[in-house]
Amino acid sequence: MTHSSTSKTVVGPPTATRRGHRAPRLGAWWTYASSVLTGACVLLIVAAALREGAMLPAVKHPTSAVATGLAMTWGVLYLVRRLKVGHQVIPRAWLVSIGLLVAGAAWVLMSALWSLDPVTSIWEGLTWVGAVGFLVAGRTMPESTRFGRTIIPVVLVLLGTVFGIVSLVSYAQGSDMWVLSVGGVRHLVGPLGYANAFAGLLIVTLCASAVLVLDLFNRTRAQGRRLAGTAALAIAVAVQVAAVALTRSRGALAALAAAAVLGLFFMAARQIRWSARDRNTRGRAAASIVALLLLAAVVTVATMEIRSLDLSIQSTEQHRVQLWQSAVDTAQERPTLGWGAGTFYEAYSEHRIGPPSRFAHNLFLQHWVETGIIGCVLLAAILIALLWPRWKMPWRRSFADRRWWLWIGATSLVFQNMIDLSLYFPALFWLFFLVAGSLFREPATDAQRSPTPPETQARPKGASRRSSGSKKNRSQSRRAV
Repeated sequence: MTHSSTSKTVVGPPTATRRGHRAPRLGAWWTYASSVLTGACVLLIVAAALREGAMLPAVKHPTSAVATGLAMTWGVLYLVRRLKVGHQVIPRAWLVSIGLLVAGAAWVLMSALWSLDPVTSIWEGLTWVGAVGFLVAGRTMPESTRFGRTIIPVVLVLLGTVFGIVSLVSYAQGSDMWVLSVGGVRHLVGPLGYANAFAGLLIVTLCASAVLVLDLFNRTRAQGRRLAGTAALAIAVAVQVAAVALTRSRGALAALAAAAVLGLFFMAARQIRWSARDRNTRGRAAASIVALLLLAAVVTVATMEIRSLDLSIQSTEQHRVQLWQSAVDTAQERPTLGWGAGTFYEAYSEHRIGPPSRFAHNLFLQHWVETGIIGCVLLAAILIALLWPRWKMPWRRSFADRRWWLWIGATSLVFQNMIDLSLYFPALFWLFFLVAGSLFREPATDAQRSPTPPETQARPKGASRRSSGSKKNRSQSRRAV
């Protein structure tokens, strides 16, 4: 006898156990404790962003200590819940992701043993440990009953809109608050103090705005128009678009385009597989054409950009190439263990080519210099585990999935850091893990529930037919009597 495929695993506090023994009711205190911790994580990101992204050691050290405390509190909370509730099924993707992140944080901490500056490496390791708490908070926050699945986008849109309004007002008034002049051209830098980092933040919040736009469209189509919500969301989007434009960051826009193209390519690849399985020749051909067009567009744009580079003058592009060459030369001296987390400037100074910089402007090169090949492999595994696309719907419905848009925001932030340093701002680093955590949803929340009762859902396929047949036989027998 086989179990029915329609049975579902219930995650949450059970109401009763076998033989009438009632289990402890954990719903109230778990909801309260998780809400407090997620709120604390969001407030810490806001506080860190308002202090120049917590980049400076005077701000980075206390915020990293608080983030580590939040991560430890999350661990204790889940341990207590597991001891009280008992065995719970943990999704494999979530277990692998959290395990890799813990291993990566532990390796960054261990680099203090051979680091050029052990104290700096310890604080860098604590920043990574704190990221575990933000990943858990992102996964737990969508459980809210007030905002449902859109609570993460709501928080992000509020953050980007408020920062954008203040920056635009300062720009319009000619003030230097959150505005920086470079070569006579004014750039919005926001509270982070760096235009490219502020643009990266706004790209993520714009992707979150797309989630709210789709959610509002679905609601207004079903319940009538809501002019207040539509107007507020339109103003929020306009503010963020204007702020991104005035940062004048080409890298952020290129990263957003690259993330969108990659997302579409994943959709096309899965559509090809599904069409082949269903023997849908027309769908397979259409998806193949889309995939080939995307690849051709990427190759064409990349070729044009490479040919347009002029490395004969002292430009930003030349500085990046010099930095990357210096980073490779530095990493080759200690390729396995690295020089210690947070010690890029001290390590590469002897191999420096061109103007000095405290960052390699490439996420993997800097991680290779600081934590070696082992740390670089762990970083790649973490990003793959977190950003592997999990939407499994046809491409016509994937655009309505909030995970697709949040995935584009998180992926664009990673792509931007192939040529920049935004993720080395602790505020953006933790924000990335908050968004990445929201891509994992609890099975009870992620399931597409039908309006039928639970006992009908858990009934095998043949049971409903037999029951309906027995009812028909009973009605016929009553007529015969």
